[in-house]
Amino acid sequence: MADPSGRVRPNNEFRERLMEKVHVNVTETGKLAQQLLKSSRSHEILAQATKQFVNQEGALANSQELIKQSGKIIAEMESQFADIQHSMQTVNTISEHLERQPTWR
Repeated sequence: MADPSGRVRPNNEFRERLMEKVHVNVTETGKLAQQLLKSSRSHEILAQATKQFVNQEGALANSQELIKQSGKIIAEMESQFADIQHSMQTVNTISEHLERQPTWR
């Protein structure tokens, strides 16, 4: 007959090793789940960043168009300013000529 104490000991050792392996596997599964969550979040963050980048691209194109329009407006205003300066010089010249003329009384 087999020794009951000798038989119990291998079962306890087997159970302990089995429990250790189960614990290691559960821990590794948890780590794997964490990595999967991180990678899925990374994908979401990347998708979000891509959408924001595309939106910024449209805003930049719009800003570039506004800058072009502003440049045209500035050029027009500079031309108008030059015309005003020329008109002011003409008015000053006419005023000086009128001041030199004798009054018509």
